[in-house]
Amino acid sequence: MRADGGLLARVLDLLGIRCATDDGADIALALEAGGTIDPGRRRRFLDMLGGRTLVVGDGLLLRQLRQWLPGARLQGLGEALGNLSAIRRRIASADFYVIEARAFHADHERLVAHYDALRKESGCAMNLDLQRIAIPACDEAEARWMLKGRRPARIVVEDPAGREVLRRVAGVPVLHLAELALNEDMPMRNVDVVIVGASLAAAAAAKRTVDAGLETVVLERKELPRHKICSGILSPRGHRFLLENFGPLPREVLHEPTSCRGVTFHFPCRVEMPMDFFHGTTPHLHRKYSDHWAIQRSGAEVHDQTSFAGLEDKGDHVIVHARRGGEPVEYRARQVIGADGPSSLVVRAVYPDYPKQIPWFFVGQKFHEIIDCPLSPDYFHFWFHPGLGHYTWSHARDGRQIVGVGFKRGDNFAKKHQVVEQYLKDKHGVHLKPADDDHEGCAENFGPSLINRYVFGQGNVLVTGQAAGFLNMIGEGMSCALHSGAISGEAIVEAARRNRPVQEIYRKMIASEVRRCSDQWNPLKIAFDRPHEADFPEALMKLSWRERGLVLRDMWNFIVLFKEFKWGRQIAAAALQRPLLGAYPMQKWL
Repeated sequence: MRADGGLLARVLDLLGIRCATDDGADIALALEAGGTIDPGRRRRFLDMLGGRTLVVGDGLLLRQLRQWLPGARLQGLGEALGNLSAIRRRIASADFYVIEARAFHADHERLVAHYDALRKESGCAMNLDLQRIAIPACDEAEARWMLKGRRPARIVVEDPAGREVLRRVAGVPVLHLAELALNEDMPMRNVDVVIVGASLAAAAAAKRTVDAGLETVVLERKELPRHKICSGILSPRGHRFLLENFGPLPREVLHEPTSCRGVTFHFPCRVEMPMDFFHGTTPHLHRKYSDHWAIQRSGAEVHDQTSFAGLEDKGDHVIVHARRGGEPVEYRARQVIGADGPSSLVVRAVYPDYPKQIPWFFVGQKFHEIIDCPLSPDYFHFWFHPGLGHYTWSHARDGRQIVGVGFKRGDNFAKKHQVVEQYLKDKHGVHLKPADDDHEGCAENFGPSLINRYVFGQGNVLVTGQAAGFLNMIGEGMSCALHSGAISGEAIVEAARRNRPVQEIYRKMIASEVRRCSDQWNPLKIAFDRPHEADFPEALMKLSWRERGLVLRDMWNFIVLFKEFKWGRQIAAAALQRPLLGAYPMQKWL
């Protein structure tokens, strides 16, 4: 801990103690190595300690000091800090708490009760196995094993040495226990609205709240403008929203080709169905610059390089915990909007178990220099082919060809991509150079919009965009992110005007976007209506009877690919409830 002077100073200040001039590092090392300790060295060390009350940071040294100083009152650092109310009350249910294993086992019987009480108070998960043994995280393999099946919003550690390993493995904020207690003289920013994530959904929400005169701050963990994994093919409805709310799109926010004419469906039977978008071509957004442009046009105050770390809903306000430049910061807001994408930390903070309740997919895309590509660059190409994956696409971008594949998380991206690349070569005559190094991928939550299992938050915390589960068919999420984001902002404004709970207003208002999004997956709507922004029924009717039969057969085989997720009955139930109720039931929403 001496290597981190700021953290050491915070610990000393919180506990009201002074730091020993001799930390006994050589003695701890000898204990770990099983070596002998010079009696004179031990005597000098114990004489220097002097006091009868000691807080010990090294668990191995703590165990030995219990033998050498039987009359002293000894505590491990984790226990001492964990007993402070300023820290204890800031441990949240979405946290994963990592106990320092050696200190824990030095006084196992007594500390089991201490940590059980802490776990019950906070609702957090801990690195204890079924035998109440603390699992250490000494390297990445151990950390991965410890976190297997868990998706915490934040990790809290007692031992600062494990922070970097856990950051690399978990990809979420990792704080030392002492960092939970902010200095009392640190100013807390008071605002009307905090929006997490500088996304298109955030820009739309901020536009509504800023226009209504509400002080709005957007938190973004990366430096802006930031990269965003996305095809960038915006729907006509999303294009209209941008034009109406933010104005004409500047050239720098577009890829080449700058527009897309429509979508082409491909089937194993080799039938192709090109479909033009209603109302003409749509823009091909460069998300790094289009998102930043929209956020700037919203008028909100943006705090980039600021990571969301947790929240506390106090009833009449929300405390938002974040980190900027390695230091903790806090915001006090009347409402919070989570617009931070499918792997939302805001959702995890509100519903810690939600990520375990839905299947997760991985979507990845690689970029190839083109040798010969018969696929039209004017269209987004999508394959209904169960042998290729759950979501397979390709389109032109900036002189290269994207080859993308989506599949159940846990499968191998390189192998899946290789299968698709070979298929395009064999069946479509697409000849590409080996993929460039800048491939990319991310986790996706396809299910909520199919089965009406959206998550909209609770209390003063609203969730919107893809964090809420909005995703149009063929994986376009930008248009529903813009519209749902705007609705979340409007709900805050309307709730204040009418003096009503914001969740009550939001859920009534968001129902229209739920209908529009879930209709795109509804088999009855697809068959007898036109829920999409390209005319699938018309394209189908242009085919011969034989081709129609082959297409419907291939679509059914593709749907069967999702059988393992047991969505069939839920999709059928939602499809029948839609015409009977005129909407999708709110009872399934979180």
